[in-house]
Amino acid sequence: MLRGSTERAIAAVELELTSKQVVGIDSPLPALNEILKPLRPGQLVYLSGCPGSGKSSLALQWAWHAAFNRHKNTLYFSLEMNHEELGERLLIAANQGASVERALIAGKSLPADEAISPLRSAARAFKDLPLHIICPRGPLHPSDIALYGRMAKIRRGLDFIVLDYLYLLRPDKKTEGETEKMNELTVAMKTLATQLQVPVLCLHSLSREVENKRPRIPTDSGLRGSQQLNYDANAIIILYRPGYYYQKDGNWKENELASKELNHPFLVGDDETTMIKVDKQRRGPGGHCFARFVPAQTWFDDGGKQ
Repeated sequence: MLRGSTERAIAAVELELTSKQVVGIDSPLPALNEILKPLRPGQLVYLSGCPGSGKSSLALQWAWHAAFNRHKNTLYFSLEMNHEELGERLLIAANQGASVERALIAGKSLPADEAISPLRSAARAFKDLPLHIICPRGPLHPSDIALYGRMAKIRRGLDFIVLDYLYLLRPDKKTEGETEKMNELTVAMKTLATQLQVPVLCLHSLSREVENKRPRIPTDSGLRGSQQLNYDANAIIILYRPGYYYQKDGNWKENELASKELNHPFLVGDDETTMIKVDKQRRGPGGHCFARFVPAQTWFDDGGKQ
């Protein structure tokens, strides 16, 4: 068994070194890929951040990238948005925002054919796309995700699972209190990744303690149920967008404090620049990079190309 494991590891390294093929699921952001190793089968990765930092946007962008650019069979579970909301975001992203966004905004004043045309054009990118979105109407349990995953693997193959997000998932068995609930869920998601042999990207929220800090730069210790999550996670990624707090605080003080703390210019009036921090990964050191959140596309852009 050990020999088989080492041989597979050597084969993966050799493939990375001798070809341009990505071994695993890389992120949609080149700058992040300089830090984060591609996600491998059996890995559980948490993506977290303060409210409004863009967790769901990055998760959907990651799923789209895996399916559209890497041709990976991807299951995306959304417990926060419905099919229409997710479809609208994907239509905008598929057409790089401009014409589709104008059609959605100006649709009321345009003839129906003229408003719908750019939407239909963008939708052509979805033809045969191996991205399958599931928005359950009722409670979702880890066993439900496992069932979906097994069915997908038999029918068309499965390479990647994204869950938005962990806290809204229901444990398969009764638990007492938040800590026990989170422990049960994270163990279940790690087991699911191992059994299905696919990477699982799981969104998770931060505890309220982060709000008491100045600046409010989160760390992996701020994750709800952090002890068990840290134990199970192969990597933890955290988003921080100081400009988000302008709406909450009524000033740009968070930007000023973050600029000093991180030695990076978060300018007054900048509500788009986001720090993406890899707080932990078992296959290498952590680190951070910066990307711009593009409201017109609800997408991230770090200036690189895939």
